[in-house]
Amino acid sequence: MAKQIKAIQCPKCGSPQKTQLQLDTYRCDSCGTEYFLDTDAITLNVRQLPPVAPPRPAMAPVPARNIRWALILAGTVLLWSLGAYLWEHHQRVATTELQPDLLMTGRLERESPSAWRSAESALVPGAGGQPLLVLAGGHTVPGQYTYTATVAFYDARTGKLRQRVDLGSGR
Repeated sequence: MAKQIKAIQCPKCGSPQKTQLQLDTYRCDSCGTEYFLDTDAITLNVRQLPPVAPPRPAMAPVPARNIRWALILAGTVLLWSLGAYLWEHHQRVATTELQPDLLMTGRLERESPSAWRSAESALVPGAGGQPLLVLAGGHTVPGQYTYTATVAFYDARTGKLRQRVDLGSGR
């Protein structure tokens, strides 16, 4: 629809002299009549907003008494759990049979304290299920300064040497 431009005149006296008071509201400077512009537009502008959720009620503060009881309960559960763990650990250690170290108890005869260098040991089953202690490392004869890579097999029950195999010499 086309719009027409018309001069705005006072509806009472017809004077074009006016002062704007608000948007589309005027006052005639001649007679003082206030009037507004009426647009014949039929267009309606509707603005739809999403519904506003009601405000959440404020949460009441938790009394300090409840916090104290919760901390006491948590501390009790923690201490009980720690005590149960330590008791179970103590029972496990008490029931485990410890095997004596043949080298430390002196049941394994070594040539001298400096005879083995960087030795590793392992307990393995031998012939007929008899346990064997296998020592592997650098071995030397007292008075010599060279080490030989050696593997030695000892009877794990008596500590006596069964066999020694020299693999080669090194430094």
